[in-house]
Amino acid sequence: MAMRRIISLVILALAAGAQQPPADLVKFQVSTNLVVVNVTVRDRSGQPLRGLKKEDFQIYEDDKPQALAIFELQQLNQEKLPVISADKPPAEPEQGPKPEVEKPKKKEIADAKPPSEVELKYKDRRLLVLFFDLASMKPAEEIRAQQAALKFITQQMTASDLVCLMTFKGSLTVDVDFTDDRDALIEAIKALPIGEMAEFAEAAPTGPDID
Repeated sequence: MAMRRIISLVILALAAGAQQPPADLVKFQVSTNLVVVNVTVRDRSGQPLRGLKKEDFQIYEDDKPQALAIFELQQLNQEKLPVISADKPPAEPEQGPKPEVEKPKKKEIADAKPPSEVELKYKDRRLLVLFFDLASMKPAEEIRAQQAALKFITQQMTASDLVCLMTFKGSLTVDVDFTDDRDALIEAIKALPIGEMAEFAEAAPTGPDID
């Protein structure tokens, strides 16, 4: 009789344990941010200090050391390009029939080069964006911005600069992607619709209302 009770208790205990729902799994979610930190190191004479390695740097946030995921040396050519004029005479039209230009063929995905062979287009380049908010700028502001942009392109660009021209006219448009072709940039800047959206600029808010 005692043996029967023990067996019954064991069976009841196992049955009760099987009816319990499984414990909820504990999930830990961690997010990381890749932050770009530009560092310039110079010696006592003001010259760039070369030959530094990843181990020579330490980054802290809230007094806690952070891991350095990427370490790259960037050398920018600060030499300014020759000054050019924004007002060039139009090119004379070529005589005779224009040669036919073969359209580029679409490259298949299988023909794409692996990342290790892809040329780093933007390495050691300074990327600059000239942005014109033509939906809120007044004509006088647009003219000043256009003149400043032309002055930079013709007189202040360096050999490391790649410039992108973007405009906002109700929607964001990339007029010229990053390039060092100053003629293309000048042509696009001079073709901006200066003053054509003045009615939108008059209606656009310029700041917080003050009673």
